[in-house]
Amino acid sequence: MFFMVKEGVPYLFALLLVIVLLLILPTSLIIFLLFSLFLFLLFYFRSPSRVPSVVNDRTVLSPADGRILSIVEEELHGEVFTRVSIVIGVLDCHVNRVPYDGDVASVVHVSGKFLRTTDEEAHLVNEQNLIHLRTRLGSIYLRQIAGVLGRRCVCNLVPNSQALSGEVFGVIMFASRVDIYLPKGVRVLVPVGGVVRGGHTALGESPASV
Repeated sequence: MFFMVKEGVPYLFALLLVIVLLLILPTSLIIFLLFSLFLFLLFYFRSPSRVPSVVNDRTVLSPADGRILSIVEEELHGEVFTRVSIVIGVLDCHVNRVPYDGDVASVVHVSGKFLRTTDEEAHLVNEQNLIHLRTRLGSIYLRQIAGVLGRRCVCNLVPNSQALSGEVFGVIMFASRVDIYLPKGVRVLVPVGGVVRGGHTALGESPASV
């Protein structure tokens, strides 16, 4: 008797659907659909150049495009930070950018669930990368959080390397979320519901030059 693991069933049905469509649809329509998919992926994986709206050693840039979901105080590794959660929509640019010059202290991948990124608990239980930057403002942490559709977080940063403000360091597939932990004293400049652009929007500001 033939058996297969249940995890393979969705892929089997997806392939079967493609075969059926190839059999019943006109060739011109298939070409149109494939070309439309090509254009969508080209748009989706875009990585546009960005110029910071403010350039000084007091400003922390947004690490991602999207909308501010929440701003809360939260303890992490014994320190209190301001956590700013940014939800990345399907049509937003999905590349992630370094928010401030610093040294990469660690990059930790954490396996987990795939709750909706708008769920407040997603940063605690979802699949994610936790990145620690040591900066002149203090420690800054970033969480790349996978969601229901975006189930893969890519981070190109490696420990003991330097990260430059505004540079692309990774991407999260499809709808996702990035949380940034700002050190004490850094004031958040964008309210909940505000729209930000990675590598361009001034997200936080230190009270004095460092």
